[in-house]
Amino acid sequence: MSLISGLVNGFLGSSAAKSSAGALETGAAQAEGSINTGAASASTAQNNATATATTNAAPYTTLGAQSANSLSSLLSPGGQLSQNFGSFSAPTAADAAATPGYQFEQQQALGALTNSAAARGGLFSGNTAQATAQLASNLASTNYQQAYNNALSTYGTNFNTFNSNNNNLYSRLFGTSQLGSGQTQSINSLGQAGAQNLSGIDQQQAARTRTKGNHRA
Repeated sequence: MSLISGLVNGFLGSSAAKSSAGALETGAAQAEGSINTGAASASTAQNNATATATTNAAPYTTLGAQSANSLSSLLSPGGQLSQNFGSFSAPTAADAAATPGYQFEQQQALGALTNSAAARGGLFSGNTAQATAQLASNLASTNYQQAYNNALSTYGTNFNTFNSNNNNLYSRLFGTSQLGSGQTQSINSLGQAGAQNLSGIDQQQAARTRTKGNHRA
């Protein structure tokens, strides 16, 4: 091979090597650009997904927060759900005597007794007075027992209604507060997963950058 042929072949070989190196570098740059674009797209998609989920959950988290605040207020000292209904208060003898119909019933019974005694000619006898007193006592006792039972029954009904209303109110507020809490936990979990995904993307990009630097060195 002549000297000129050797020089030509050497030049052509060097030119081909440079061309190949340039092509490789261009390909690497394009690949890196694609990776960066993909990473940016992944980050955007992740952020959009988190934002969309947060927006969709907003009505539930807002309702849950409002219910939790209401429940806290109602359960605080002096709040509706911290109140006791109160103890039973038995009626007095005067309360029982004022029962509608009692005075009429008493008048009718005593009238019948005195009329019967008068018909027998013993209206002013000791026996009649004793019978009248005993009848009045029996009527008062019976009437008081009835008044007591009625008052106790009314107390029990009001007590049960009070507890039922408070339990229903508590259950509704607790249920909606738990709904909001569940949605908040889901959003937090999604945010944590997104942060981990983005961290993984950043780590991959950093690793590729170091690898590229080592190759160039």
